[in-house]
Amino acid sequence: IYLAWDKKEKAFEYFNMALKINKRIGQESNMAENLSNIGAVYYFRGNHDKALYYFNKALNVDKRLGNVEDVATRYHNIGSLYLKQNKFRKAAENLLKSIEKIEKIREKTPTDKLKRTYLQKQIKTYQRLVLVYIRNNQFDKAFNIIELSKAKVLAERLAGRRMDLSIPYLKEVQQDMQGNEGLLIYTNSNLNNLVEMSVTSNSKQGIEVNKEDFIDKIQARYSEEIDEMVKRKNRIRKIKSFGSEGIKGLWDKENEDEEFENIIYYYRKLLTEGKNTEYMARELYKLLITPLEDEIKDKQELVIVPDGILNFIPFETLIDEEGKYLVEKYKISYIQSETVSAIIKDRSYPEDRKELLAFGGAVYEEEDYEEDIIKNEKQLAYLQKQVNKVLEERGSIEKFYGKLGYGNWSNLPGTLAEVKSIGEIMKEGEITTGKEVKEEKVKELSKQDELDEYRVLHFATHGIVVPEVPELSAVVLSQLEEKQGDDPDQSGEDGYLRMGEIVNLDIKADFVNLSACDTGLGKIYAGEGVVGLTQSFLLAGANSLSVSLWSVVDKSTAKFMVAVYKLVKEEGISYAEAMNEVKLRFINGDFGNKYCKPYYWAPFIYYGVKK
Repeated sequence: IYLAWDKKEKAFEYFNMALKINKRIGQESNMAENLSNIGAVYYFRGNHDKALYYFNKALNVDKRLGNVEDVATRYHNIGSLYLKQNKFRKAAENLLKSIEKIEKIREKTPTDKLKRTYLQKQIKTYQRLVLVYIRNNQFDKAFNIIELSKAKVLAERLAGRRMDLSIPYLKEVQQDMQGNEGLLIYTNSNLNNLVEMSVTSNSKQGIEVNKEDFIDKIQARYSEEIDEMVKRKNRIRKIKSFGSEGIKGLWDKENEDEEFENIIYYYRKLLTEGKNTEYMARELYKLLITPLEDEIKDKQELVIVPDGILNFIPFETLIDEEGKYLVEKYKISYIQSETVSAIIKDRSYPEDRKELLAFGGAVYEEEDYEEDIIKNEKQLAYLQKQVNKVLEERGSIEKFYGKLGYGNWSNLPGTLAEVKSIGEIMKEGEITTGKEVKEEKVKELSKQDELDEYRVLHFATHGIVVPEVPELSAVVLSQLEEKQGDDPDQSGEDGYLRMGEIVNLDIKADFVNLSACDTGLGKIYAGEGVVGLTQSFLLAGANSLSVSLWSVVDKSTAKFMVAVYKLVKEEGISYAEAMNEVKLRFINGDFGNKYCKPYYWAPFIYYGVKK
């Protein structure tokens, strides 16, 4: 605490007292921690020789005791010190040793959730190593470390193995790229210096971008509004960014950047309320695009690998110096990592699949939830335990939605018109409406090996994303009276097609369209990215998805989706290209001047690869 308060002498005094006590009673593990903390004091004093001496002493104790996680921490600290001194070779050497230990521990971690959580706690080691390589202009190596940390659990599950995941080399990625393509990769978004990389078929560039000027400009203009938003944001039902919790031992004074996160939330707020976003969109363009603009200026297509809170904004809405949206300059799509992209590209599905299966016009009954609404973090933690227990026992989880304040789903008459219009365009497609839009039907189609017969799956329904309890995130289908109780042997379902259930579906779709609210959101894990419905459908077999970043208007959604299918059918272009083209038509006023604002066209983003 004294060290956090920058009272180094007091910190030094207490760490030494602790060291003497632990030495007297023979607590060697605690001694190693004390030695490391004393090294941290010297580090912040600027006495790097003394810091290195104590870090190495701590390392030797932990090595002798076989404390693998603590050994990883000591290597991290030593690597961070060398990074501070710009001794890049030694910094890389020690940080790589730390990552080697981290990966060994992670491999032995039993569940995907624990793997993500552990990586999140250790992510700063990867972040520092990226900085080493970027500052030393070793962009190939920087790319490799970014890929090693991004969407790791997703990539492992997609690859069907837990260890020895094949990460593509940067040269391989470049060889696979077309001349008109550009790749933009972001990382370290939670730190003061954002790392941005651009990759094309014949170039590669990496740069550190300090966010201070951007933050100062936005705060000078919107500080009161952002402060008010932050006050209201402290509720349970809110998108949350779960950043790195750091590791034991040395911590950096350039810690997580909450100001930047709040600014991104405020930008989202302006977008979702249909308000003027021009100033912020221009400043975000300068921050996120301008530093690498020369590398991509002659490209037509951009694939974006976002990071952290940047997953929650559509890059299409950023505005350049000429007043053009980014989507007016490039065809834009997103992917969690190039490793994920490579795995999806390797999939091979039959050519003779059916055209489309669409669900819309679901029936939602009025429900009366009498449960007490969750009001604090303690209750939320208890609910999470209850959810885990019920899922293990294959019981009904429907009641938990009420506790979180979800329910009373209203009918969406626009979705019925939407899927009928799509059916008129995709004449060989199949349309399911009304009470038939049920969970049981989707699962039954999967069990009978019929769901995998469709190139495209379209869900025009309600969607729900619960960042606080990701297991509850679901596509909301018809809410029928004949739902099952807690007896798993009954054939009925509760109408919530949850993440865990989606993963178990057998899908061979080139494109899944989640024409619903907030389906692109989820829980952010540092390193892993957003865990939500998008990941679930990719794991189930989808090659790409259209998901939404905020609640969308029924009528404009129908216009958007119908236009996408019409373009695909009539012009033979991909769904990614069609989505970009429809956005341009909205901007140009083809659907009426009312719909020109980003609010109407920007929430829909394309994740995955074009097939």
